[in-house]
Amino acid sequence: LLESKNRYQILFEDAQDGICLADASTGEIIDCNQAMCRVTGRNKSELVGQKQIMLHPPQDAKAWDISTFYRHITEASSQVLDDHLILKDGKIIPVEIKGSRIRIGGRDCMMGIFRDVSERKKTEQKLIQHARMNALGQMASGIAHDFNNCLMPIVGFSEMLLEDAEARKDSKTLISMLKDINQAAGDAKKVVQHLREFYSPADSGKYSLLDINGVIQGATSLTQPKWKEEAS
Repeated sequence: LLESKNRYQILFEDAQDGICLADASTGEIIDCNQAMCRVTGRNKSELVGQKQIMLHPPQDAKAWDISTFYRHITEASSQVLDDHLILKDGKIIPVEIKGSRIRIGGRDCMMGIFRDVSERKKTEQKLIQHARMNALGQMASGIAHDFNNCLMPIVGFSEMLLEDAEARKDSKTLISMLKDINQAAGDAKKVVQHLREFYSPADSGKYSLLDINGVIQGATSLTQPKWKEEAS
């Protein structure tokens, strides 16, 4: 039994992830390993004896109420939670938390394993940003193509009207050219409108039905020149 306890203590202290043990009924921290001290920037004496809720930002206090966390580990002990940890200096970092119930010396406890995922989150954000820039480049190519299509009749017909006096005198020809110019300007306006709709920020406080077909059509029309060119 002593050998088993010693083995457990070695594994507990040598673990790379932060481990915290708390009393299941009170939420009071009864033990933690060195990795937990390192990640929080606190000494063991600053953690043991405190409520486990101190590990989480104030805005997450309700979610990490002792009864809520106890229910979570009872009903979904295999789940890993994405959450945040507040450090001694007030900095908040993203962590993954694996909670489970254990019994130590006849005492019902909660064990939380905390993994700092700050670097992984940074890498994910860089990949997302890279993907966004690639998408933006493709959209810019498509938009430039669409604008060129709009400008061709505007520039062409306006130059003809400026240079050809006879065309200006013929009302039928003049009206026809002006209509073409107006149509091209309207097409350019639609391109700008699609772009604004595509990038308009969502209002997190208001919800409404989304026309998914419209979103797909808008994205398709903006990127069509690019993927058509690649397909040909």
